[in-house]
Amino acid sequence: MSNDASITSAAADLSKSRGWLIAGGILSIFVGFSAIGSPLIFSLVIAQFLGLFALISGVISLALAVFGKHKGHRVLEALSGLIRIAAGIALLNCLTSSVLVITLIFAIFLIVEGIFVSVTALSMRATPGWIWMLVSGAASLVLGRCGRKNKMTGSAPSADF
Repeated sequence: MSNDASITSAAADLSKSRGWLIAGGILSIFVGFSAIGSPLIFSLVIAQFLGLFALISGVISLALAVFGKHKGHRVLEALSGLIRIAAGIALLNCLTSSVLVITLIFAIFLIVEGIFVSVTALSMRATPGWIWMLVSGAASLVLGRCGRKNKMTGSAPSADF
């Protein structure tokens, strides 16, 4: 019974914020089309955003390791913070290389995901709809391969990895 009540409560919450959800969807579509139209600018913005995120989270982590009340694993927390600070500085100082590295990491992620999804789909052949899972895995493999060769993004000079 409590599960039905939580579902009803969740539906009521969603209906209250429907306008915000629609506005967020429209904004996402606009930003997506803008990114398709100008991939170089958006690639650089994402690299800067990730650099700032790594830098800020590293500073916070380092501050918590030094001044935090929690005594366990302070050295590891400080080391993690220093690594994030260094990564953030590197991302912010070398934008072209940052875009290439981010593209390579994302391409590797897509290739690994494509392999796992394809293998899972093949093991689920008795289940209806398994072919769509296989198509999804194949698409991830193709996109990962394209991203690895940097032909799809157009965001940075082509480099053979």
